[in-house]
Amino acid sequence: MFHRSLTAPILALSLAACADKDSGTFPHGGGSGTDGDGGANPGQCTGSDLAFVGDVLVEPMACLAFSPRIDGVDWHATVSAAEAEAGGCGTVCDDDETDTCATLGDVDGFTGWRSPTAEELEDLSLLSPPYDDDSLGGSLWTLETGSFDPSLALVVDLGQPGMSVQIDKTASLAARCVTDAD
Repeated sequence: MFHRSLTAPILALSLAACADKDSGTFPHGGGSGTDGDGGANPGQCTGSDLAFVGDVLVEPMACLAFSPRIDGVDWHATVSAAEAEAGGCGTVCDDDETDTCATLGDVDGFTGWRSPTAEELEDLSLLSPPYDDDSLGGSLWTLETGSFDPSLALVVDLGQPGMSVQIDKTASLAARCVTDAD
């Protein structure tokens, strides 16, 4: 399913996301120097270029930090029960307690990890496409369930800018968790 074809609206959306953080409205928790669990993340929401802080990829335009790639996980192991519900899991919700993103802990000073939305990964794919290096790209889980079949979840391949596909939730793919970078 193709969601976007132009980067200009993405840039405007990303700038609006940072403006919302400055005003105190945080759609995913955190902001103003805190992550979703109340801890402090390094203030990395400056500039406009993607950068690494240790192994963490920072996208400053949207004020987000992406964890190192975690290989060999299925959707159920990636999302928490709350994230599965938020992603519209329907009748096929999170059935294990692995919660890879929610339990990730401190990575290079960043905490408060969660599973990304398809929009967050699609936006990242449009900034410097394509991510051909499998250590950066590849098929990555989102927290969202497919629109036609609750046994499927949305997956974004950073090497295919702006696109997401629906894949069986039990497939062994990869994840990149996300947190606020500010």
